[in-house]
Amino acid sequence: MTTGIKPSPQRTVLLIAVVALLAVIGTAAVVIAVTMVTSNSPSAAEPEPTPQTSEDVALIREANRARAVIKNPVREGCTPIADDVVEPADSGTSVQLVSHGFGLISCVLEKASAPDVIYQRMELTRAIDGQQTADWDYGSAYWSYDGFNDALRATIEYTGPDPS
Repeated sequence: MTTGIKPSPQRTVLLIAVVALLAVIGTAAVVIAVTMVTSNSPSAAEPEPTPQTSEDVALIREANRARAVIKNPVREGCTPIADDVVEPADSGTSVQLVSHGFGLISCVLEKASAPDVIYQRMELTRAIDGQQTADWDYGSAYWSYDGFNDALRATIEYTGPDPS
């Protein structure tokens, strides 16, 4: 005579279900643990933010100033004289200028941190030269000289980093 517990089909199904449930719980626990460990460590795709140096802050200020003067030169202190024209673009990233002297355009270029050589090239542009272009860290300029109206027509566009 044997004394043992005879396995019944219900017990076998219950045992299999318990083992499967323990396997699922164990897998879920491992996945949660791995996720917690990897989310707390720096990843290659997302570098740690570096503290801003005084140089970084100065560059951001310069970019903000360039963007502001291109967006609205008059508000930033560049005053049109006589027949000068200032037409800000709808996008706020460029301005069209018509200047019968060089005061307005030189003011915008200076405040937008353009190199002096761009202003010098504009001064030397003749009607026969056609449209000229120049780029710098924070912008682009396109200009031509209108000999009939004795005016320099320029479009100055902010192309620097988004300072927001």
